[in-house]
Amino acid sequence: MIEQKEYTDFIKKRLEQTENLLSLKQYQINSLLEITQAINNNFEDEALYRIYEFVMRAHLNVKKLVLIIKDEEWKCACNYNGESILATVDVEKDLLEYQKVHMLSPNDDSKFFDFDVIIPVVLKKKPLGFALLGGLHDDNADNIDEKIKFIQTITNLVTVAIENKRLVKEQMAQQIIKRDMELAKHMQSMLIPKSLPDTEQLQMAAFYFPHSEIGGDYYDVISLDEHCWLFCMADISGKGLPAGLLMSNFQANLRTMTDFHKHSLEDMVHALNKKVNEITNGEKYITMFLGIIDLKNNKLRYINAGHNPSLLYDDGELQELSLGCPILGMMDELPFLKLGEVNINPNSIIINYTDGLTDVENEEGNMMEFEDLTDFIKSKCAEGESVRNLNNEILEYITKYKGAGSFLDDISLLTINIK
Repeated sequence: MIEQKEYTDFIKKRLEQTENLLSLKQYQINSLLEITQAINNNFEDEALYRIYEFVMRAHLNVKKLVLIIKDEEWKCACNYNGESILATVDVEKDLLEYQKVHMLSPNDDSKFFDFDVIIPVVLKKKPLGFALLGGLHDDNADNIDEKIKFIQTITNLVTVAIENKRLVKEQMAQQIIKRDMELAKHMQSMLIPKSLPDTEQLQMAAFYFPHSEIGGDYYDVISLDEHCWLFCMADISGKGLPAGLLMSNFQANLRTMTDFHKHSLEDMVHALNKKVNEITNGEKYITMFLGIIDLKNNKLRYINAGHNPSLLYDDGELQELSLGCPILGMMDELPFLKLGEVNINPNSIIINYTDGLTDVENEEGNMMEFEDLTDFIKSKCAEGESVRNLNNEILEYITKYKGAGSFLDDISLLTINIK
């Protein structure tokens, strides 16, 4: 009789265990289905975290949960009944050492006293998150190990899904930036003159090498009438898209003001300074060399707005053209402005450039001497080279000095020969 009762009790216990196991499996299937559907429906991160927390509490009877994930910084994504640890845990110091599931014991750090297990989420050796669970032993489930394995599965599922979403968003943002940069680069190339004057009286050649995808250098040549040409060499502060946008705005203003002010360089420069200051609130600036070549009167009138001095080669001598005003855009009104005027004889050459041409560093870290460059330019001007060949010679000179290193800045060169 006793044996019969023991056997019956044994069968009942096994049935209860089987029912509990089936119930746990059913919870697991439902939990996986719920989380997978949320991921497939592209739920927002916060919605995924809420579903994850609900599954842990309602389906898996987890009494304490803290989920810490890596976004730009480490942050707490889920928390219930784990407030005590948030004030003391330092992820970098306290959790990064855990690369596998770790059952906590009294020998572990006392700040983890209220928790039973640490579950790390690691993808390609990169830690993405940590789940700290407590109250597991309060549960009557017979197989704690199986329960922890399942919790590890859904924690990995949620955390990796959110990381993949972040990476997709990052990739999409990068593609948008790349597209915008390509568009800006194309627009910028449209601002640079495609062809330059090559007449019986005048010959021009130019070179432009941006240091980044979108540079900050700008040059332009505008015909005022049959005898006069306006030319500009400018350097916009900064690089990239902001510099490109400022450049396009500057070009539009320059061409508009050329129509209004025509031959008055002073009025044009004052107006340009005001426009640049209004647009940038004094936070950006432009250096510029602006000149008008008058072929009828053999004159060059110019204003140098804080730019590298253009070089005038005439009758065997090289002259620096530096008269002008401060850089454009830093002040509402220019405190002073001096108009420069020089004679230009046949075979005169005007070399305009940005600081990328002079700020050249060799492999030993030594900067190129400006005097050495001007001596070289003077000697080549004396040889009577075409402006195109002269530009090539200058570029070969600085490239040879640079060696295997990189140029430090955008390089622009506009060379003009008065025949």
